[in-house]
Amino acid sequence: MVENLLYVRCMYYLDDYWSKAYGENYIKPRLIVYTDSIDLSVDGRDKKITSTCYLGGIVFINTSQMNQIVGTSAAARVYVMAHEVGHHIQNLLTDLDMVKQRQSKMIKKGDTVGANRLSIRCELQADYYAGTFCRYLNKISKDSDIENISPDGIVDIIAATNNIGDDVLLGGNYSAEVSDHGTAEQRKRWFWHGYNDDNFSRQSIYDLRDDQL
Repeated sequence: MVENLLYVRCMYYLDDYWSKAYGENYIKPRLIVYTDSIDLSVDGRDKKITSTCYLGGIVFINTSQMNQIVGTSAAARVYVMAHEVGHHIQNLLTDLDMVKQRQSKMIKKGDTVGANRLSIRCELQADYYAGTFCRYLNKISKDSDIENISPDGIVDIIAATNNIGDDVLLGGNYSAEVSDHGTAEQRKRWFWHGYNDDNFSRQSIYDLRDDQL
């Protein structure tokens, strides 16, 4: 399928970008593209994957879910995939372990709001990483077989960040206390932070106050 080819090509350039930006210790993630759901065994336990997500070194792309979130936009698909690979970079940097450990302590103390706010930082950081990759993609497009992200493509990406903002997804049930992925405005802002930055390691999102996100 043409759509599947897009993900394979995107992963090639994601690996190319991160192998240079991260350095020699970069480890490539696996890519699994599927429709509806997929069953697998994780740590000896059966698990059903039903979404586009990152888990233990594997980027899962649910094509049916992608169609619902971003429609036919190739640029928006690239953004979502780059976001999931952003979680892989967090894994390599041990940020995911740090977040899980801090969240566990917070939850034991009954601080679910604090745990959610850590989760928001994790998601916004992945959006930031996606932005840095999209900047790179446009930079190399003249010398590669992949198209640059046009102004219309950027519009599609911003629309995607809006569609997956907690305030949009939760609607009338949204509140800052239950948000764990960030608002549409925050997700758009952090994508732009990445797109306008040429050094992914500059932002230390875990040191920021909530009102700075």
